[in-house]
Amino acid sequence: MLHPLPMKNAPTPIPSARDFVQRSNLRGLIALGRDLLVIITLFAVGLQIDHWVAYLLLAWPIGLMQFNLGEVLAHEASHYNLFKTRPWNDRLEWLLSIPFLYALSAYRTEHHLHHTKMGGSEDHLVTDYRRRGLFRIPPKLIWIWFGKPLVGLSGAAYLRPVFLELMDKRAAAKITLLWSAVLVVCGLTGTLSFFFWLWVVPLVWTFPSFLWWSEIRDHFNTTTGTRSDISWMNYVTHNNGYHHVHHKYPSIPWYLLREAHETLSGNQQMEVSNGFFDTFRQMLPPAELATPTPKELAIR
Repeated sequence: MLHPLPMKNAPTPIPSARDFVQRSNLRGLIALGRDLLVIITLFAVGLQIDHWVAYLLLAWPIGLMQFNLGEVLAHEASHYNLFKTRPWNDRLEWLLSIPFLYALSAYRTEHHLHHTKMGGSEDHLVTDYRRRGLFRIPPKLIWIWFGKPLVGLSGAAYLRPVFLELMDKRAAAKITLLWSAVLVVCGLTGTLSFFFWLWVVPLVWTFPSFLWWSEIRDHFNTTTGTRSDISWMNYVTHNNGYHHVHHKYPSIPWYLLREAHETLSGNQQMEVSNGFFDTFRQMLPPAELATPTPKELAIR
């Protein structure tokens, strides 16, 4: 039986967003395991050195891994992108959100409004930006971008909505149960001080700093509504910087965002940053800055 020969000039299929919606339990477990393993390793280093200077230095890499768990992977779970088996995304909140004092369901509700009402009065970022002083004319960007996170004011900005907006009775019960169990174990093993320095200090200082920078970077002072950071940090933070393509195709899991960004965003108008300082440069206001309103899509 003869088979037809393939056409030499057959058109190349055009990729679509559907091609990138490929969730994976294995990849989710690997991402989660990597961050937990790094935290355990950093804890071991801190216990070995046992000095307050080391604790303060370790607070930054530990806080970054906390950001990966409590924001990046929790965010993926809120979109049901972290695991292919849908219930796992909620059940793993004991590692993704409860240690960070909020319920995944509340995060999902808030984040859904951010996607569907971006720049409107229901978008929590509008309120957050106002509280942070970003709507002042002109905003004190050096103090907001560098000063506030470094001195710990981003921690207060994190804890306020966590306790007042993302907390319900069920979440409070889970948080109380987990934290009580951890404190009892630490008390029995004589490691309460280590837990304070190596988990609580990063939780209220450096983890909120990374979250603070991420939330401002993603939308503030943009013309298209979103900004993507395509720097090397994406290898550390599970492609968290590819924000434009995420907003356009929120069903694409984190590990395909870079490829989706390169494939699907070619003809789209978007703003791209090449890292922390480039983002700061892009956020600097022009000589004359119009008074911002909550309805601005650019959230500026």
